[in-house]
Amino acid sequence: MSSCFSDAMTSAAEAPATDQSPQILLRCARVLCLAGLLLAHAALPDVTRALYRIDAPTLPEALDQFGEQSGLQVVYDYASIAGLDSPPVNGHLNPAEVLDAL
Repeated sequence: MSSCFSDAMTSAAEAPATDQSPQILLRCARVLCLAGLLLAHAALPDVTRALYRIDAPTLPEALDQFGEQSGLQVVYDYASIAGLDSPPVNGHLNPAEVLDAL
């Protein structure tokens, strides 16, 4: 263990507990949660409505059409959905609405 690390551990262990310690930890946790939410939001694609025309009769084909029309990558296990039917989905929708309809 480096002397820097051991000195920090000793200092932390010897530091007197204050009434503000839980409040500081709570504030730090809030900041980290907010930062995580902001990063997650930045990674999301734009979910504005777009015109979808999905008319494939099977779910795998419909998901492929959805991926082409939305520009999103769709990953699925073909064996688990092979043979499932899909209703047509048409209209100005956001991606979540399209997937719900399928």
